Amino acid sequence: MLSFPDPNGFLGSIRMRRTALAPDVPLLVVEGVTDQRALRPHLAPNTRIVPANGKTEVVRVFDGLGRRHRQGVLFIVDCDNEIEDRLKGHSEFVISANMDIDADLVFELSALDRVATECLADRLLDGDELRVATSELLIGATELSIGVTVVQQAARRRRLPTKVVSDMGGRREFRVRDLSDELLDEIGSGDSFVRKLAADMANLIEWSDRELRLITAEAVDMYGKPCGPHGIDHCIECHRRSSCRGHTLVQAISVVLKKRHNVSIGVPVLESLLRTGADRRRLEGWEVARRIRRWEDVSGYKVLAAE
Repeated sequence: MLSFPDPNGFLGSIRMRRTALAPDVPLLVVEGVTDQRALRPHLAPNTRIVPANGKTEVVRVFDGLGRRHRQGVLFIVDCDNEIEDRLKGHSEFVISANMDIDADLVFELSALDRVATECLADRLLDGDELRVATSELLIGATELSIGVTVVQQAARRRRLPTKVVSDMGGRREFRVRDLSDELLDEIGSGDSFVRKLAADMANLIEWSDRELRLITAEAVDMYGKPCGPHGIDHCIECHRRSSCRGHTLVQAISVVLKKRHNVSIGVPVLESLLRTGADRRRLEGWEVARRIRRWEDVSGYKVLAAE
């Protein structure tokens, strides 16, 4: 991924790339290299894909090019932060169905099915057992990922740290595997689990008692509030779309695989397996693919690989 000291440097590079490409070659601009890796297997061979340095840079290019110069350029972003209303509805601006493209691979393209088959098939007696184990693995990892993300969101709303205090006294990124074994034995979707999870994370991040109370109250309120589409408390379907980030989900899958099945797969390897395990037969049911198809129809470009 290229880095530009000038905020408009990436915009200039996209302009030059679009000018240099053949008129019938589409150019995709995505948030980062993980999106590039996730989408590449599903794209036509001549589709060019360029990773930006985050959503802000993608939006800057979208705005900077303007409608007239966006011909042949398709933008794909994650739905992990609030998307401005003005960006919605543009055929060339595609938003992930879940928090990000990595989460889409799991929830929309059933990428976990193939991974579970590879990891668990020799440990289970028949296909029914494998299907049940795969479902339980996904449910457990989803509940854990949602809980972690909700607590982190609550902390950020209070402008409190979310990074773990390291052994050296500094701070590093939180990892799902940092959580205690006792907590991982009690993965669930209720207020009680969120309270225990917040307390467990407080030990790692070193929130004060007062900070923990504020974060817990905020997280429980966010988690328990009835969802708009279904009017259901603790709606897993809606929470997974708003509070289940792909990287956290993959970490959770790795942890649950180890905890429940004694299968050890590192996160980078698991991410790669999930990308290759995405079921292309489900592609047409994926909202991102449907939006791309609509852009293909309007623009005349061919982005997705042939069936």
